[in-house]
Amino acid sequence: MAEDILQDALINILRHIIHYEERGSFEAWMTRIVINTALKSFKKSAFKNEVLELDQMPMPPIDPEVYAKMGAEELMELINKLPHGFREVFNLYSIEGYSHKEITALLGISESTSRSQLTRARALLRRQLDARELKSKTAV
Repeated sequence: MAEDILQDALINILRHIIHYEERGSFEAWMTRIVINTALKSFKKSAFKNEVLELDQMPMPPIDPEVYAKMGAEELMELINKLPHGFREVFNLYSIEGYSHKEITALLGISESTSRSQLTRARALLRRQLDARELKSKTAV
């Protein structure tokens, strides 16, 4: 990681050396580029880790009987209750099989928005299914 950052910084220094204005020391100018390159790298890696965590969030198991008692129409009814943006992303990703990159091109949103809307849609569906499961247990 550190070697990659240093290599990127050196490439940036060589690429931008023609823009160096001899106002301050050359060493300070290079240090600033190295620091900015490192900060950009850390921001990118932090975002990647966050996105991976959203996609890989474990969902608590739902009693399989809830699905068995639920028909396709009922499941679609729950999906249709989702807010518009959540529903669009959920349908494209979970039902149609599009990737987040493809969804961003179709809907004109960022990948992080696509991922967060999918996560929120799943959480909302989870709450709806939990409520349905609770109703079925209390009705018995």
